[in-house]
Amino acid sequence: MLVRGGGDLATGVAARLWRSGFWVVITEIEQPLAVRRLVALAEAVYARELVIEDLNARRAENVPGVQLALRQGVIPVLVDPEADCRSELRPA
Repeated sequence: MLVRGGGDLATGVAARLWRSGFWVVITEIEQPLAVRRLVALAEAVYARELVIEDLNARRAENVPGVQLALRQGVIPVLVDPEADCRSELRPA
């Protein structure tokens, strides 16, 4: 599943999907505007890696980085404001 934006509400959606067994990819803008950064996967853009509850997230630099993170059980956060990665990832 592709989730555009990783703010606190989108993080809740991503968490539910991830815990239900779906692979989730978060796309973000270069400087995320998340208000509640401590509970937002968008923070991975700045922190590179983070853990929120039982979710591990990592900033991915490209589509191969996204695929590697997913294989490692990590939610990738990709700076891709236009979600151009859709053509390569072909999310559900």
